[in-house]
Amino acid sequence: PVPFFGGQAYRKVFTEAAKSIPWWSYSKDYSEMNSILQTYVTAYALGEIESAQEALTQTATEIRARTGRE
Repeated sequence: PVPFFGGQAYRKVFTEAAKSIPWWSYSKDYSEMNSILQTYVTAYALGEIESAQEALTQTATEIRARTGRE
């Protein structure tokens, strides 16, 4: 137990919470998809794309086109 965490055994709390986190699997296209996402997030941050929604829409469109994924 740790006083800062209200006397909870905080590692136990985190251990239990971690059990409910879904397993993450990187695909063979992860690197390319991440690169595409970075391009559009940067464009949005610089004001080159008006909305976050538009940046995500363009990201998804390009990912579909370049990877053949739905």
